[in-house]
Amino acid sequence: MRAARRRVFAGAHVLSRRLLQRIAASAATPPTDFVRDLYEPLLAEQPGCLDSLTTRRRWHDLGTPRRYLEAARDWAGARGRWISPGAEVSPSAVVRRSNVEAGARVGAGAVVEDSVLLPGARIGAGCEVRSSILGPGAELPAGNHVANELVVAGGERSVIR
Repeated sequence: MRAARRRVFAGAHVLSRRLLQRIAASAATPPTDFVRDLYEPLLAEQPGCLDSLTTRRRWHDLGTPRRYLEAARDWAGARGRWISPGAEVSPSAVVRRSNVEAGARVGAGAVVEDSVLLPGARIGAGCEVRSSILGPGAELPAGNHVANELVVAGGERSVIR
C-alpha cells in the first residue's frame, strides 16, 4: 500500500492579467477567501484551468513568531549562521545558528544564538540574545539579556510561545 502524499497550499498565487481584471471588475465584492470565492467558481466554469507547483524543499508555516524563528534557524542550520554583508557584527561578538539581516548591528562581546535580527536591529556590547527575534529597529542596550522573546522597536517585549 502506497502512502498518500501530503500537499501544502502556501498561499502564494500567480495570477494571469485576465484573472486580475476579473477580480478588479468584481471590486464591489472582492474575494475574501480565494479558494471559495475565486478558485471554486473558476474551476466550475473552466475545469483544469488551475495548476500548481510541487517542490521537494522543506516547507515552514510562518504564522507565529515561534514558527518563524524555527524556520529561520532551520534555514541557517545548514550554514551554521547567516550574516548579511550589510550587517555590522563586532569581531569579538559570537553569532551561532542565527540570521543577522542587513542594517543590523551587534556590539562587542555580544552573544547571539538561535535568533533572528531583522533589518535595523541593534544589540549593544555584552548583550546575550538567545532563541529570540529582534524586529526592525529594535534596540537592546549594552549588557541586556533576552531569551525566548520577541523585541520590537520602542522596547516592547513578548514571550515567544
